[in-house]
Amino acid sequence: MNLNSDRYMNKILIFSNKKVSSAPRILRETDGLKDHFEIHLTGDESSFDTEHIYSCIYSFRSFSDKIKSRISRILGRRTLPVYSKIEAYIQQWKIDVLIIHEPHFLPLAAQLKEKYGIRIVFNAHEYYPLEFENSPEWMKNEGRLFYSLYQQYLSQLDLFINVCDSIREKCLSEFHTDSLVIPNAAFYSNLAPNYHTNEPIRLIHHGALLPNRKLEKMISIVDSLGPRFQLDIIGVPHPAVMDYYGKIKEACSATSNVRLITPVAFSEIIPFINQYDIGIHLLEPSSFNNFHALPNKIFEFLQAKLAVFVSPSPEMSKLVEKYRIGEVSEDFSESAMIERLQQTDLQQINTYKQNTVQAAQLETAEKYQQLYLDRLLSLLTVQ
Repeated sequence: MNLNSDRYMNKILIFSNKKVSSAPRILRETDGLKDHFEIHLTGDESSFDTEHIYSCIYSFRSFSDKIKSRISRILGRRTLPVYSKIEAYIQQWKIDVLIIHEPHFLPLAAQLKEKYGIRIVFNAHEYYPLEFENSPEWMKNEGRLFYSLYQQYLSQLDLFINVCDSIREKCLSEFHTDSLVIPNAAFYSNLAPNYHTNEPIRLIHHGALLPNRKLEKMISIVDSLGPRFQLDIIGVPHPAVMDYYGKIKEACSATSNVRLITPVAFSEIIPFINQYDIGIHLLEPSSFNNFHALPNKIFEFLQAKLAVFVSPSPEMSKLVEKYRIGEVSEDFSESAMIERLQQTDLQQINTYKQNTVQAAQLETAEKYQQLYLDRLLSLLTVQ
């Protein structure tokens, strides 16, 4: 069977409750698969402008599903969401592969695999059993549930995907299930490094403004370094913690060398930050997922051809040290990063920038898209 012929194209349903338009991992996934599959998407949006076949996820729920969910919430029960209309959809469109992005859907995926013989894929964005491990209430309920779901259903997957080696190793150790590592790499950019010979040294950080990221520490670090350094923060306020946005805004205003600047469109981040010298990211090791994080922004720093300065989180430091594109602080303290920055100069930074040119060709979304595509196509050729 020719999977790419006009006569027959395999069909994928990406079943997620995320807002797809602001979910980079799903957008990269669809981009990498669209030339080989007919893509069907769900998400938490009433309408979504896409070249694929899109449905709001709530359209897969019957009136009965909604009533049961409402009763469960009133009674304080934590039950898995029910989407009883998905079976009719799979039959109608003859779906070949179901891709899920949330652990809640593992039982549903396993049930559909058993009933219809479809392939099932779980593209995990983090290690979900410890997603909010600092909350005892969450760990007692959702954490315990997610651990149980991993324990029961991971072995039934046709393909399990994780974002970094550390989480792959954790799942292999805990649940004896291997996975394909697809990090959150950015698309290749042929931007040249923007070399500077005059100070100040320009630092940039971008991302959501969340209290657990403790951005006030980064502000304090650069403030203490004085006029030799300037930091711009592209901070995206989170609706649930707007008071934290106010706190960060006030902290920046109290300095002479740190600014909170207006967010730019996701597609414009890499060309915009190319003007800077250092992309900086400090992340407190306050949880398993934080400690092992390898976030989008590291790859965006790389494609923007910036030197990369990070705390000693194992996944971030491994990338920085492998390609010699920046510095890793000795520990997670402010003083350790201050020391790293004090010891650097523009000549060294420009060397790191030069090293990003080759690294940016090797660590691309395109590379990992091809890896993902090859595995999916191999699944469909095995009977």
